[in-house]
This record gives sequence, structure tokens and C-alpha cells, in this order.
Amino acid sequence: MIVTTTAGIDGYQVTDYLGVVSGEAILGANVFKDWAGLRNLFGGRTRGFEKELARARQEALEQLVERASASHASAVVGISLDYEFMGMGKGGMVMVVATGTAVRACYELFAGEAVITGMMTREPYPSDVSDEEWMFVAPYLTLMKEDAPQRQHSLREIFNGLRWLVRAGAPWRMLPHDLPAWEAVYQQTQRWLNAGCFKAIVHDLRELLRHAQGRKPQPSTAIFDGRTLQSSCESGPRAGYDGYKRKKGSKVHLAVDTLGPLLALLVTPANEQERAQVAELAQAVQQATGHRVELAFVDQGYTGEEAAESAQQHGIRLEVVKLPEAKKGFVLLPRRWVVERSFGWIARFRRLARDYERLAETLAGLHFIVFAILMLVKATPLLQSASHALG
Repeated sequence: MIVTTTAGIDGYQVTDYLGVVSGEAILGANVFKDWAGLRNLFGGRTRGFEKELARARQEALEQLVERASASHASAVVGISLDYEFMGMGKGGMVMVVATGTAVRACYELFAGEAVITGMMTREPYPSDVSDEEWMFVAPYLTLMKEDAPQRQHSLREIFNGLRWLVRAGAPWRMLPHDLPAWEAVYQQTQRWLNAGCFKAIVHDLRELLRHAQGRKPQPSTAIFDGRTLQSSCESGPRAGYDGYKRKKGSKVHLAVDTLGPLLALLVTPANEQERAQVAELAQAVQQATGHRVELAFVDQGYTGEEAAESAQQHGIRLEVVKLPEAKKGFVLLPRRWVVERSFGWIARFRRLARDYERLAETLAGLHFIVFAILMLVKATPLLQSASHALG
């Protein structure tokens, strides 16, 4: 939450004034013993009093922010601090009072000619995008001006509806009534997917996170694997039977880098073998990384000369990580655990627990959306620190 002593916020527009909020903190009697008995203006006793006073100010401000949050404010402006002394001897106290005006404010971001604004007037959902995350993704998702005459819903609220759906796993037609209509969310999602918006977000976030880890922007190593999703009545016509997993559905073939973020993926019927998709998956990986990947770790489903030759045509060498012959219990396989962890991340989003999509392209796109959401959480602290450094 933004807290400022000024009446306005640079770069923000106040949309609602929610009233005055306050916070209080009281220092106990003992602080005046040291204050009254100080001999040196720079002595330890004065410093001790200043330390206690600073702590009281912080407590008052924290209480003010807590009360402002209860009214769903996004900022507090016009903050003032008052000090009231009650008794100056033994048993005296000082009360610190912080007051300000709780407001709702929307961030204005200029991207080209588009003005992107977003403000909620409803109760927030846990899946809603934060202000910092929205500042990053808004330029990617703005395909036309925010104030275009055909736009009926806030672009940020459309994105919030999409985030709610992939997290909760509900059908499109069951979006809550306080979010935009499901038709608007679905149609805009298809526009974003067709324009490759989320692929671009994942690509740039992956480079950012790798840079933060001291790595090169593009990986030289990847991990390939596939996961089978149980079909539903919507995806049934394009489903296949996976004899190994004993389920009918779709198979998602993923490639991730050594930190876990998504590089590329394919969707096929579940009866398709992993080794048969190596050529197409390797090509997609090289397109996403600028032909930087040289090695890919795979499981025993990718064995065979045909799979190795298909990968080699695109400059990638396959290294099969085999299970120990005497396997007992859980075994951590070298590098292979990275993609399994990525599967675990995906499992938190209930929309991807099964294949609920009529179109394979939508299922593939939802994986990029999920990874964009996951990576935004990790990248936000980096963006905030960079913003503070520039400020």
C-alpha cells in the first residue's frame, strides 16, 4: 500500500475517497527518566529516546495501514504525525498519532499511445493481479487502446477473470458475476493467445530470473518430459489412450530450462509416444532460445536412435537419465527432478488438473498463462528493487 504525506500520488489518479483513518502508539513512563536526566545532546540516553520514538511512529503507521486495508483502500494520502505529551516526570507518557485519508487510486501507465488504467470496486480475490505485476504485464496485453470505443470492460479485470479461472478450475460459464462476462474473458483470452502475449511474457521473465541467478539470458540445457491429462467431455473427441498411465486423454510434452520455467510445449493425444515428438519439440525450444540449447535431459521414454537423430538435427544432444536397476522407494534423478517440480507447480492450478478444453491450442496456451503467473510472483521483488534503485 502507498503511504505518503502529500495530497496526491505521482503517476496515480485518485478514484475514491474512503475517509480519514488513524493509528496510535503510546510510549510508557520510563522513556522520560532518560530524557529528563540527559547530560549530553549526543549521549546514549537521547539516542535511546529517539529509537523508542521511531518505533512508536512505525507502530502508529502500521496501525493506520491496517485500518485503511480493512476499507479496501489502495493508498493513504495526506499523512500527518502528532505527538501529545501527558506528564513530564515519573509516570509521564507520550502518544504518537498518525492520521491520513484512505483512497482508492489507479495507476496510469503510458505504453505507446495506449493509456492503461485498472481499478477494482469489488471485493478482491486471492487470484487478482497485484499493482506491481500489472505494471509489468499491461504493455504485453494491450492490443488496442484502453479507451477504445468497443471496449466494455477493464483490461485488468479481464485478466483477473482469467487468473481466477485457471486457479479455481471452474468452467468458463461459471465465472463470478462481479467479474466481466465469461464471453468477454474467453474472447480476449483467445486474442492474447493468438497474439503470443503470454509466450512473450514467459520469455522475458525467464531472462530476468536467469539474470538474477547470475546465469546467461538463454539456457544451454533443457529437460524434456510429458504428462498425461485425463480427458473430459469437452476434450474427448481428440483424446487418446495412454497404456502406460492407463488413462484416456491428452499428453502435454514440455521442455523447461534448468531453473524450471517453461521453454516450449506440444499437445497431442495421449497415445502418441514422447520419442515421436522430439523433432517438433526441439525445434520449438530452439526458436524460443535463439538456438542456444545444446543438451536435453530426458527419461527412458525418449530412448532410441530415431529420437536422438531428430534432436541432433536441431543441434540438441539427448541424454537419457535411467532409473537404477534396483529401485526402492523415492529416487532423485539427476536433472530430471527439475521438470517434475515444474509439474508440481502446474498442479496448483485446477484448470490444468484435467483437459477441459475443446481446443488443443487453448490447453497449450493455458500452460503459458500459468507459468506467467508463477514467474510474476518471483520477479515482482526484483522489479520493485530495480524501481527503487532508479527512483
